[in-house]
Amino acid sequence: MQKGIETDLIGTMLIALAGVAILLLFVTGTLQSSVNQGFCYLAGSIGMELNWCEPPSPAREVITISPFTPEELAVELAAYSILCWEESVKPIDKDEVVCYEIRIERRPGPVSEYNLTKALEDGGGCHLLQNYIIIDENGAEIEYDGNCGDKDEISWQIYDHVIDEETFVRIIYDTKANQIAIRG
Repeated sequence: MQKGIETDLIGTMLIALAGVAILLLFVTGTLQSSVNQGFCYLAGSIGMELNWCEPPSPAREVITISPFTPEELAVELAAYSILCWEESVKPIDKDEVVCYEIRIERRPGPVSEYNLTKALEDGGGCHLLQNYIIIDENGAEIEYDGNCGDKDEISWQIYDHVIDEETFVRIIYDTKANQIAIRG
């Protein structure tokens, strides 16, 4: 009989400890926020919109452009790159922040990182966003032959190194490299 009492006592103590732990989770809000997030996720997946549920992440701005010339496309990409550099929230807990998703309706012709950097220089944007090293049309890293600063603050991540057939380009702030990444 003695062993049976000990087992009952141990079981009761474990249940009491689990109850105290769950009570502490409710009091600190950890369990409640987890349940709320789970409920909001399920509600969102079936199409319900609840006003007390937060959106899962900040909405990305999708911009549609229709440039007529490669120079116009380079100027628009340069402008949105500067906006991303100047206005993006730079969190330390994320590797990157997508600033703009750009849909290109009309493909005006090939645009390289050289064209973008030239547009920055011609428009006086190099004091805001510098680009010293560029990727040429063959994929080689070269020094920009103009005057657009002495830092490499743009990372050109375009398939085949030239925007030509792309209809979608992302402008991203890379928090680890402290650069604007242009991806397509």
